[in-house]
Amino acid sequence: MWLLLALPALLGAAFLLDSDDDDDHHAERSEDTDPPPEDDSTGGATPEEEPSDVLRLTGTEGDNNFRILGDKPYRIDGRGGDDKVRAGPGDNTVFGGAGTDILLGEGGDDRLFGNADPDLVEGGPGNDAIFLGDGNDESGTSILYASTVGELTMALEMQTGDDLIRGGDGDDLIIDIRGSNTIYGDLGDDVLLAYDHEDEHSPDIVHGGYGDDRLAGDDGDTLTGGAGADEIYVASSIDMVKEIVTVTDFDPAEDNLVIDVLGDDLSGVNEDEEIVIRETEDGLILELFEQQVALLQGLRLADLPADTSAMFTISV
Repeated sequence: MWLLLALPALLGAAFLLDSDDDDDHHAERSEDTDPPPEDDSTGGATPEEEPSDVLRLTGTEGDNNFRILGDKPYRIDGRGGDDKVRAGPGDNTVFGGAGTDILLGEGGDDRLFGNADPDLVEGGPGNDAIFLGDGNDESGTSILYASTVGELTMALEMQTGDDLIRGGDGDDLIIDIRGSNTIYGDLGDDVLLAYDHEDEHSPDIVHGGYGDDRLAGDDGDTLTGGAGADEIYVASSIDMVKEIVTVTDFDPAEDNLVIDVLGDDLSGVNEDEEIVIRETEDGLILELFEQQVALLQGLRLADLPADTSAMFTISV
């Protein structure tokens, strides 16, 4: 499981790639290069057919540094080495290739492929598709502020647009606070954080996949833990009413749910507050402070143990 407090250190290390020993590439116009090998670059995903005006850049087996300055579309293949790619404002397709890479989509509707090694990926503004590949990856690099969720300290990042993010194999950290996004953790013990920024209303769909995952959602999100013993964090605000969070597959035998209480003044709130559980046609609804916080789809009161104090808890 990723220690989120380490994110600032990872961000600092990112800029070590800008050394004189790197192969630097700055592009404003077409650069003719050989196309990258098909079986190396996709990490198991198949890109859509590219328009004829797409320009191509291919790195070496060393540590490459690409920065796109114009808004023309590019296909960038980092190949080997620990690469850094700043894709600029265009609609770009970026393959990190082998190595521990930093892929920054920046503007435009980008497709970013992290591939097999641990990578750090940020889509930026635009409707992006992010495929993290099979390493222990992190999606989201621009720290906006920190917030505590249970034992986790989240570094929240500013990534706009309605994005598709796939974690692939490995223990991934995926952070999302802007846009209505669809997130798949896939294989591994993942941390998937989908709290909205301030009062923004942008419901997300989050799938943990296979593994013991931590999922955090709020304000209309739909959370699916998948196989494994999962921890579900649901935000509840004392300052405003938020839409109920739907948990599609809560398993009382192995999953836990934490109601994360947020607000400007929490001095009067404690972790011994009563969580009210109501049975409805759709499932069990958890209420706190007379607000509906979470819907556990398909469950009945008879599915729960007599004592739910360890299963449903409050974090202040």
